[in-house]
Amino acid sequence: MDYTLVLFAFLFQSLNVATAAPVNAELQEMKSNVIDITKELSLRLEQILQTSIGPKFSPPSDELNGLPSIMAVLEECSSQISDDFDGAKKIKADVSALIDNMSEWMEKHCGEAPSAPTENQTSRRFSITESMQAVTRLKNFLLLLPNNSNQLEIC
Repeated sequence: MDYTLVLFAFLFQSLNVATAAPVNAELQEMKSNVIDITKELSLRLEQILQTSIGPKFSPPSDELNGLPSIMAVLEECSSQISDDFDGAKKIKADVSALIDNMSEWMEKHCGEAPSAPTENQTSRRFSITESMQAVTRLKNFLLLLPNNSNQLEIC
């Protein structure tokens, strides 16, 4: 039996362990919570979008530029979803849970409190259309988070 592959795997694993930075348990817990909520919310949004009647939107994608920008996009999307929109309460509760996780981390480790969310002054004349756009934007944004969880570390 050829042990070269086994030896190579052992050496590679040893190198990874030796060069890995110490893992911050709080950071990993926060990332895990955010990713779990993100995946659950993404599935719910996908179901809502599949069953909805009306135009499908492709809003511009948002960039992940650290924790403050992630929180700002989540707050903006949540504020644009009308309370009359089907499933709005659960969506807003999940987004709020995500923001709360991030806010707690930011206060402890970034040395600053997150800024207060701004009130959306947009007219509610087309609230369902605006809600659909916000849900689509939120879904697309949430799909980026799990693969870019390192952005959660940036204050």
